[in-house]
Amino acid sequence: MKIRLLSMLTILALFLALMPAAASAEGAAVTLESPATIQQGGSVTVTGASSLDEIIVKVLRPGNSVVFYDIIKVNEGRFSTTFTLAGSEPAGTYKIIAGERDQVDTKELVVSTKSSPSPLPTTPGPTASPSSPSPTTPNPTVSPSSPTDAGTIMGPGISTPKPSSTPAPEGKATIPTGSAGEAKLGDEIVVAIPAGAADKELTVTVEKVKDTASLLKHGEQLASPVFELKKDLAGDLDKPVIMSLKFDPAKVGFEQYAAIFAYDETTHTWVEVGGEIIGDTIHAEVGHFGKYAVLAVDKLAASYADTAGHWADKLIRQAAKRGIVSGYPDGTFQPEGTITRAEFSIMLINALKPSGAGDEPSFADPIPVWAQQAVGLAVSAGIVNGYEDGTFRPAASISRAELAVMIARAAGFAQAEAAAASFADEEAIPVWAQAAAAAIRQAGIVEGRGGNLFAPNDTATRAEAVTVVMKLLEYMKLK
Repeated sequence: MKIRLLSMLTILALFLALMPAAASAEGAAVTLESPATIQQGGSVTVTGASSLDEIIVKVLRPGNSVVFYDIIKVNEGRFSTTFTLAGSEPAGTYKIIAGERDQVDTKELVVSTKSSPSPLPTTPGPTASPSSPSPTTPNPTVSPSSPTDAGTIMGPGISTPKPSSTPAPEGKATIPTGSAGEAKLGDEIVVAIPAGAADKELTVTVEKVKDTASLLKHGEQLASPVFELKKDLAGDLDKPVIMSLKFDPAKVGFEQYAAIFAYDETTHTWVEVGGEIIGDTIHAEVGHFGKYAVLAVDKLAASYADTAGHWADKLIRQAAKRGIVSGYPDGTFQPEGTITRAEFSIMLINALKPSGAGDEPSFADPIPVWAQQAVGLAVSAGIVNGYEDGTFRPAASISRAELAVMIARAAGFAQAEAAAASFADEEAIPVWAQAAAAAIRQAGIVEGRGGNLFAPNDTATRAEAVTVVMKLLEYMKLK
């Protein structure tokens, strides 16, 4: 009995020991297959399996610089990409990395020295009779030219050239016509330029921006330094470049994510580029040169059941994340639904967060308990007034003209600041709303509907209300 019990315990222990390994093998998001050993100048095929939709494949030289980079689609659980390693690349052990974020697998690629062809055997000729040597003019010795192979791509990826014996200055690369190249600053940023990106010689420089105060006006959180990409040719390149930016994961909070952002010099805002994360580096294709950085940004609230694909979806999620708006119990937001005067007052107060408790509303009609504080604060701030009969009409749908007046007051616009609104239906805008409509249009807070119509008497939708509130906050930060 004891022997049988011991056998069962042994089997159970072995089973438990094997379970994590089996689970890990089944749950691996990326599995690379070991590549074949190749010689210098040989073809490399990277294959494997993945449960992801697309992955990054990166191949590092023995010195850890990038020799190949590609973003490839996973088709029916499989992926594959092929490139040719330049004959001038060093022999040694390369590293292949595939995956995204922390879901990666690595394999080693052994590159051996290219063997020289054996000399052909020769048949000795007849021995010449001795004779007096005649003077000869020696032929000049011709030195073999150095190979200039910079790497060839057999797939859609980018193969970067091996650094020359005389490296380019840090942060600068001059790339001959039709060639690939890279500009980098240490391991902080690498910009890989594909062959054919320009139809003439191209010089690319990467500089670290020292003074960033003027670039961070809206509370942005940097997770990397700010870099500026420059080139000596006007206009965009014929092909996008691959940017690899290193960031500090410790600067990305639990409810945040890291992404590459580009700075828009016109609007003075950061625009998300995105990118794929491998370890502490983000890789992305970029088509424009300018200022870039990795920012840590708050994760957006999940889309409501009825906002996915809606033109205001992103702003609705941003507003929900900041506690400015909320949806309905059934999981919808009803973006095309109307919004009442009480609801819009709450939305504005949630966004502006004024101090104090506000005055108790003293309108002729009752204000719902859930809206009393917000309406009181809006009245105290001079944002909202009642009607001539002394009522507030909290359940009435707010018109676009009324919305414009409340937004203009919240922004601090004076009546005298406004000029013509330049809407096609400007004559239909009530006199009491004309200045407000013109002011918020000039500030970029509101736009017309189709046909450049303001539609002042139409009721505002919930999506329109969220949009103007978020644009109001943006305007107030820029002032």
